Amino acid sequence: MLGLVIMITALVFTSCQHAKVSEVYLRPEKMPQFVGGDQALADYLSTIEYPQWAKDKKIQGKVFIQFVVDETGQVTDAKVLRGLTGDCNQVVLKKVAAMPKWSPGEDKGKPVKTMLVLPVQFKLS
Repeated sequence: MLGLVIMITALVFTSCQHAKVSEVYLRPEKMPQFVGGDQALADYLSTIEYPQWAKDKKIQGKVFIQFVVDETGQVTDAKVLRGLTGDCNQVVLKKVAAMPKWSPGEDKGKPVKTMLVLPVQFKLS
């Protein structure tokens, strides 16, 4: 019985060693692009609503959101890296998670998952 358990374990480890692990790139040869470019991204983010209580208290600063653009251009795994206030963080996170598809990053001519960090500034004028 002991031999059977060892053999099954060995097969599991062998199959795991050959399993394809999906990599997330930080700097692929071609970075992902928001469809329409940087100005279109700025226009999209400009519709984020500044929470009223944060305006009233004159809270300003940046929210940094990390996310992945997958091989199809879909935005996934969005999370707050460094935040400002709970409400400010949530409005930015919600907007990023709802982004339309991007043009995916590419490495060696193939689309790849790419991790990005997006700073969003809350500033009173």
